[in-house]
Amino acid sequence: MRTITRFALVCAVLLSGLQAKATEQIRWSGSLTDALVQAKKVNKLVMVDFYSDSCVWCRRLDKDVYPDPRVVNAAKNILMVKLNVEDSRQGTAAATKYNVTKLPTILFLKPDGSTVHASGYMPPKEFSEDMQHAVDIHKNLPIWQAKFKSNPKDSANARQLAKTWLEAGRLPEAEQVATALAKNSPKDRELSMLYNMLGQNYAQNGNITKAQTLFVKALASAEAPMDKAFANFSLGICAMTRKDKVSAKGYLTKASSTPGAPEGLKKKAQQILDMIAKS
Repeated sequence: MRTITRFALVCAVLLSGLQAKATEQIRWSGSLTDALVQAKKVNKLVMVDFYSDSCVWCRRLDKDVYPDPRVVNAAKNILMVKLNVEDSRQGTAAATKYNVTKLPTILFLKPDGSTVHASGYMPPKEFSEDMQHAVDIHKNLPIWQAKFKSNPKDSANARQLAKTWLEAGRLPEAEQVATALAKNSPKDRELSMLYNMLGQNYAQNGNITKAQTLFVKALASAEAPMDKAFANFSLGICAMTRKDKVSAKGYLTKASSTPGAPEGLKKKAQQILDMIAKS
C-alpha cells in the first residue's frame, strides 16, 4: 500500500510539472522604452512584434507560433515586446521610427535601440531558429565590426558583416561594407550578389535612383550568370518605372538570353518584353 502511495505521489509531481510546462507562456511587455532600459541592465536583445488587430498573419503568430514550446523556450533569452502600430501611445511612433511598412514586422534590437535583425511570419520551428539566429548575431556582431575596423581587407568577415546589415535592413551600413569589399577585393565572388541585394532593398523602399546605381555596380562586378541576369532584369524594371521602354527592352533582352541563368528569371524577362511589344 505504501509503495502504491509513493508511486501515486511521484506521478502527481511529474504530471504537475508537465502541466506547468504546457501552460508556460511568453512574457510580453507593452513598452519598448521599459524593455530597452531593462536590456541595458541584462545585455539582452529586445524582440519587437509590430502588429495590428486587422492583420491576419499577426493573428497566426499569436495563435500558432508564440504558444509553441520551442518559441517559448527561445524567448527566455530575449526581452519580448508587442506594439500595435495603430496605437498612438507607442506603436505608431515606433513604427515610424523603424520604417515599418508591412505586418507583421519582427525587429530584434540591441539595448541601444539599433536593429540587428529583422523578419516576419514564419512557422514555429523556423521562427524559434530565427530567434536563436538573432541572439547569435547579437553575440558576434561586435567581433565582426572590430575585425572590419582593424582589417577591412578580410573579405570573409566583410561579407558576413554586409549580410548582417542587410538582414537588419540597415542599408547604408551594408553599402559601406560592400564599398570597402569592392575596393579591397574587386573580384570577390559575392560582391555582385551583395550589390543586387542592396539594390533590391532600395527599390522595395521606393528609392529607384539609388537602386539603379547599385544594380549597375552589380552588373559591372558580376561573374555568375544568375548575378548578371538579375542585374539586367532589375535595371530593366527600373527603366520601366521611368517609362524608358528602349532601355528596358535592352536590359530585359540581355536578361532573357543570359546563358546559364535560371530559366524562371529568363522567362519573366521575356514575358515583360512581350508586354512591351504589345504596348
